[in-house]
Amino acid sequence: MNTRRIASLLLFFVLLVPTIAFANEPDGCPQTGTGRVGPIPPYDYIANGGPYYDGCWTKSFTDYVIDYDSCSSFRNYWEFNYAATLTQSLVIPASHTGTTHLTFNYELDFDDPNHDGAWNRFTVYIRDTTPGAAVLLLGTNTYNGAYPSLYCSKRKIVIAPVDPTTRLPVDLAGHSITISFVGSRAYSNTHIRLKNVMLLRQ
Repeated sequence: MNTRRIASLLLFFVLLVPTIAFANEPDGCPQTGTGRVGPIPPYDYIANGGPYYDGCWTKSFTDYVIDYDSCSSFRNYWEFNYAATLTQSLVIPASHTGTTHLTFNYELDFDDPNHDGAWNRFTVYIRDTTPGAAVLLLGTNTYNGAYPSLYCSKRKIVIAPVDPTTRLPVDLAGHSITISFVGSRAYSNTHIRLKNVMLLRQ
């Protein structure tokens, strides 16, 4: 194998590895990234959090919809049906050292005129699923029909894991993260809509 071929192979792997490292599953979608101008912009690890199209998430009984939301805005969103789930897995790039604080944002419509907390529910789980380590719950948030309806409600979870032994912040660089939304509605006039999902490194 000549020197030129070796150099070409090395260049191929140098270009390929970052692409793999920044690909979210399913579908190998690129992370949103910065998308802003500024010296220290936040970095968004989610792919297709808008959502902007039907992809990058593992769905079960969840529909991609383009229609009016609860705030009378015509837009794209995920609609949860009975026993529905929506999941995405990602890796925090190993080069993002010092990632000890993340902010998870999403926007939720939870319109339940039946006020049924047992059958109409919504929960999000953020887990550290790094291979070879115990699964760790980093954050969660839940809502159900027993509470007042939500219209375009902006929700936030602050993620700042601490090592239980040293009590020091955990650096999440190189860690695998899984985002899981679980929603269920038992009535046709109940609506659970999700949009604007972001996992930000500030």
